[in-house]
Amino acid sequence: MHQTLCTLRIILLPVVLVFSLAGSVATASIQTPASPPLEKVSLQLSWKHQFEFAGFYAAAQQGYFAEQGLDVDIREYREGVDLVDEVTSGRADFGIYSDDLIFERMDGRPVVLLANYFKRYPLVFLAQPGLKTLDDLKGGKLMISNKGRKSMVVRAALHRAGLTPGENLELLDHTFDVGPLIRAEVDAMSAFRSNEPFFLDRQNISYEVIELSDTLPGLGDINLYTSETQAALHPERTRAFVEASNRGWRYALDHPEETVDLILQRYKPQASREALLFEAGQVRELMLPDRFP
Repeated sequence: MHQTLCTLRIILLPVVLVFSLAGSVATASIQTPASPPLEKVSLQLSWKHQFEFAGFYAAAQQGYFAEQGLDVDIREYREGVDLVDEVTSGRADFGIYSDDLIFERMDGRPVVLLANYFKRYPLVFLAQPGLKTLDDLKGGKLMISNKGRKSMVVRAALHRAGLTPGENLELLDHTFDVGPLIRAEVDAMSAFRSNEPFFLDRQNISYEVIELSDTLPGLGDINLYTSETQAALHPERTRAFVEASNRGWRYALDHPEETVDLILQRYKPQASREALLFEAGQVRELMLPDRFP
């Protein structure tokens, strides 16, 4: 009997070793190699955190950037920053700029347009009741930001209407609120159609909207761009950033309330939830996703 047990032990031992080794091999085979670390890149925004940049926030939150191997630092605009220089110098990898990006390129600055999101020009003039056209502003006061004064669309619109700052139109520094218009201290003010009208509507203030988009049709806003150097050295990374951003915009437009809550919780904007939801609706119209899928 003892001899029989010894024989069984001798026979079983190799079997146990085989199963043990097989288990080790199986365990090793299902261990996936560690994912490479995400590549850090930066996006310089053209203004403060709000819904006009919602697609980029959504791309980060939903993991679309991470799926492309990117860890994106989204930077809010700071007063005095030269947005184009920020990217062409390499301090930021990507940037957002207005329609004037085209003219920056024409002036020889090494920028590359990657994507355009707003298909309609968002800047308008909000005017006192009865002032319906640019012609009606002759001899009046226009409150406008420094960026607005430099806009090629604004300059072309004023020129076409025969308005010359300092002669038949007084330009005033922008206070970035609608108070001067409400108090009739100005005849008109520059505004983003997705922002300032909300505050006038909420107070039941009457006003006119003077469109500028007909001056240079075809120009939009929220243009994603990079530098020639970045595009040449990192073509795959550039392509991956655009693809993730596009997915983010689709998600943001399909889930506006969720995206507004994300902006409020993570990016701490100055605007209220109600104002951001108003902006979300306006952004959808500016992007015209049904016409430009």
